[in-house]
Amino acid sequence: MVSGMCKLTVDGKIFDAHPGDLVFFPAGSRHCAIGTGPEGCVCYEIFAPARPDQLPGWIGPSVLRYD
Repeated sequence: MVSGMCKLTVDGKIFDAHPGDLVFFPAGSRHCAIGTGPEGCVCYEIFAPARPDQLPGWIGPSVLRYD
C-alpha cells in the first residue's frame, strides 16, 4: 500500500491494509478489495508469474474467474 486505506477479504477473512503494508495472496485464494477509506487508496499490484492477459500483445479473454 502506498497511501490511504483499503479493506480486503482473503478466503473470507476481512482486514485493513494501510500505507507500508505488503499483502500476499496465496495461489488459488479468493480475494478482493471491498472498500477504501474516505481518501481512497493507492497500491501496486505485482503478479508472479505475470498474468498473460496483462502482457503486451495479448489477444483473448481475461484469465480472471468471476464465480
